[in-house]
Amino acid sequence: MKFTQKYFWLVILLGVILAFTWPTPGLIIKSYLVYLLGIMMFFSCLKIELKDLTKIKNDWWRFLILMIFVFIFPSILTYLAKLLIIKDEMIFVGMILAAAVPCGISVVFISDLLHGEPAKALTATTIAHLIAPIVTPMIVWFFAHKIVEVKILDISILILKLVILPLLIAQITKYLSWQKPLIKISSTINTYLLVFMLWGIVAPVRNLIISNWQTSLVITAIAIVIMVINAFVSAKFGRDKKEDITWMVVSTFKNFTLSSVIAMNLFGPMALLGSVAYGIVSNLSMIPMELLSKIKTKNFL
Repeated sequence: MKFTQKYFWLVILLGVILAFTWPTPGLIIKSYLVYLLGIMMFFSCLKIELKDLTKIKNDWWRFLILMIFVFIFPSILTYLAKLLIIKDEMIFVGMILAAAVPCGISVVFISDLLHGEPAKALTATTIAHLIAPIVTPMIVWFFAHKIVEVKILDISILILKLVILPLLIAQITKYLSWQKPLIKISSTINTYLLVFMLWGIVAPVRNLIISNWQTSLVITAIAIVIMVINAFVSAKFGRDKKEDITWMVVSTFKNFTLSSVIAMNLFGPMALLGSVAYGIVSNLSMIPMELLSKIKTKNFL
């Protein structure tokens, strides 16, 4: 699976292209997104070692600040964008949701691919997913409760089902020593599942994107600006080039399949449109990051 890891952005594009050119299967897949995401999270969580959390005791404050870059800073930037540019309030709800979800577990192999520190990325994404059932609903409520009814408990329960439950099942699987054959095929399965997930996420908003193409371009541009700012500021927090890359990746690559499923189930199509735009940009940002990672300087940025 080295090819799909190196060209992860092509996997993203494939799912998007299928959704636009052949949307009908995507509309069918839509009904199964919760289950597909649960399976993806299970395979991803097989690589998580909860015991590694003990290693953060000397650097706990750095990981605390990193969580600010993961959850709070992009949410603040998104809110500022609403005050200045974003007109449609439900699109903003989708974008704030995308900004407030944890980093994807894919940050581990992306950090490795870009010559960062995958061990630290793994620790960061583990922490982010463990606190997400509390932090994500609170952030969404804080910024969006005046726009739409934000049911904190409903969001928390959905995140618990999609994140914490697969994590617990994965840990039980590891305790029973059944994980080795599953880990070998996890990347392959998750690559195919990601294509299907994107197909099912983007297809329902295909017509909305086409009919509101100008709005789609604007929110895509906003997402790019937010992520560039967040990436550069978080990278400055690193102590060397490897850590710069790791912090940049962790703060930028969002679990947008999670935010999209929440948006689809709880907030509707316009919120999904905002989440999809943010998420696709987040994943495609891997292309410029890969170029930046090749800069042979001690200080990355």
